[in-house]
Amino acid sequence: MGLIVPFYVAVAWAVMGTAWVVLGLRKRQAALREGGLAGVAVLVSAPIVAYNAWIFASDPVYATWAAQNRILSPHPLHYLAAYGIPLVLAAFAVRSAWHEKGLGWLALAWMGVVPVLVYLPFNLQRRLVAGVQVPLSLLAAWGAVQLGHSRRRWLAVALLATLLPTSLILVAGSSAWMFARPPLIYRDASEIAALDWLAGQVQADDVILTAYDTGNYLPVRVGAKVFLGHGLETVEADQKESLVTHFFDAATDDAWRQQLLAQYNVDYVFWGPAERALGGFDAGQAAYLRQVYDAEGYAVFKVER
Repeated sequence: MGLIVPFYVAVAWAVMGTAWVVLGLRKRQAALREGGLAGVAVLVSAPIVAYNAWIFASDPVYATWAAQNRILSPHPLHYLAAYGIPLVLAAFAVRSAWHEKGLGWLALAWMGVVPVLVYLPFNLQRRLVAGVQVPLSLLAAWGAVQLGHSRRRWLAVALLATLLPTSLILVAGSSAWMFARPPLIYRDASEIAALDWLAGQVQADDVILTAYDTGNYLPVRVGAKVFLGHGLETVEADQKESLVTHFFDAATDDAWRQQLLAQYNVDYVFWGPAERALGGFDAGQAAYLRQVYDAEGYAVFKVER
């Protein structure tokens, strides 16, 4: 976990710590053995978390990425809308989970700490809810069974029935989106041909200037660098998107364009429908750009130094 998503390890620490406190309350004494084992687990997993925290705080590229990568929690009512029905069902299992033997109390401890985690001062708050769906679903199932064995069976049926539209909405929404053939998923065959041709010409350190929609896809097929690509993984993405828009604006001075190309060591300019949509700049008329590819509405230009 630490090698893939390091901050999830901290979530595990929070769950372990909460579970240790809850276990002490259940035993009415300090759970020293369990606390010691939890401490060992923290010590073993701490180095990779500490290293990543240091990297993201000290390295300017990673620090910029972290600043751009903001996945904050919405208003609590949004969480209630998303998890409200399972929470209602789980509420009917709380007493049994706390008093009966087994690890039902652990599910309660996990669920109890998550509302705190998702509003910590952290740029990826919403990610910290990941995983709690498992104990929540187990408790909800437990509560549904208990309701099913009582006179309020109708309530269990009604609550479970309200969950069914969720799956239908997800399937219908995703299907409608795919039937619309969105360009981020469905790519023009001519664009792919141009990118595949470019892949055979570039070196790994070459920089290619494109519109965002092109640059976000280009690295899939071309082993080079894009000036503007994935929003979170492009350093100063908002600034570069403005620069790209200005570059393809017909009113922009050629001297400014040449300065931009030199400043960022741009080697190629890709010119297709996405780039033309940004402005009326005619790359074919620029003396500092040499056309090396032209087919079916897509062109590639080599920057002349």
